[in-house]
Amino acid sequence: MSKLLRAGYRLFLLILVAPHLIVAAAEAVPPVSLSFNFSVDEPSTYLQNLMFLDDATEPKQKGPVNLTCGLYVCNGVGRMSYFPPVPLCNNRGSRCEVASFSTNFTFAIRSINNATRSADGIVFFLAAASYRFTMPPLPLSLSAGSNLGVISP
Repeated sequence: MSKLLRAGYRLFLLILVAPHLIVAAAEAVPPVSLSFNFSVDEPSTYLQNLMFLDDATEPKQKGPVNLTCGLYVCNGVGRMSYFPPVPLCNNRGSRCEVASFSTNFTFAIRSINNATRSADGIVFFLAAASYRFTMPPLPLSLSAGSNLGVISP
């Protein structure tokens, strides 16, 4: 194949593809960046965005959030959720481009007085923004220290 013919094919392909590349670039949605950092040293920086339910209590001063009743055996459950909406898609007109995300948690589950028996746990969940309005207290029979405070209605 001659060099002239190959150059002609390349030009033809470029003419075919270029309009699609231009349209795709014009429709590209800039990425949205969102970050949280909750420090137990400054509860005032995050308390306004958290909801505490059941046995969970807001820290009154510097220190960790207590999600259970603080007794050795209480069979309780505490729930805390971050309730401002977190965008998981970038809206572009009628299209929604699903966003990706990563998360990193640092937490401690400590037993009282270094006891050998411990049954605490933690769950990370995603829910519709309306979920925050439908979080009634869990009946003790559905939680009672099990199910990690999460049930299927």
